[in-house]
Amino acid sequence: AASSAPAQTAAAPGGQENVDDFIARIVAAQATVRTYSVELNTKTAIGGTEMTIKGDGVVDQTDRNAMNIAMNMDMGGLEMELIKLGDQMYIKMAAAGDSWFSIPKDKMDQYSSGTNVDYAEMLANAKESITKVTYVGDDTVDGTSTSHYRLTMAGDALGKMGGTGTETSTKVDGDSFDYDLWLDDADLTRKVAMELTMVVESQKVPMKLLSSVGDYNEPVTITAPSKDKISEL
Repeated sequence: AASSAPAQTAAAPGGQENVDDFIARIVAAQATVRTYSVELNTKTAIGGTEMTIKGDGVVDQTDRNAMNIAMNMDMGGLEMELIKLGDQMYIKMAAAGDSWFSIPKDKMDQYSSGTNVDYAEMLANAKESITKVTYVGDDTVDGTSTSHYRLTMAGDALGKMGGTGTETSTKVDGDSFDYDLWLDDADLTRKVAMELTMVVESQKVPMKLLSSVGDYNEPVTITAPSKDKISEL
């Protein structure tokens, strides 16, 4: 159902929010969430070749220590499905028909890195690198009233978002970048947009991200593939 009022905002467009208070609000809101759906669209270029990465799926984080995820991914034409049930993960490549592969625990991170869509957690990880939060104005996302914010992030923020405790090798080409966030009246994320150029192993890689989130706390069922369809990777 569409929300009837915008989220708590600064007095007027262009007004500044306190960074600590802002992050505390969105983290507290996300703590009330059990399930949600997400859509991702990322455009980049690798070795001069443009690539679009799309994804859509659902997340059940009722048990924060054993999150369940089901995602459909299209990585530049390479289609795959991913199911994560606690500490078990399965992938199915479109080219492999109905066959699923069980992912060893020591390799799960490399397959699940693109499935972390808890934007509140990511921003909390990079809080010290958020230099400014600006209220842009009211907006509507998929029929839901939202407040649009623009976060000014220091260049090292991208490497902190993964929550590893240390910066990764991923850097931003420049001193800062903008991260746009749309929140509903419960301070839940409804949309994220970001456009920047990364520096990966001395190579400049453009990236444009657009993501929408919804269906908060709606019923979700995620089940493992049939055992007779699973092979070890």
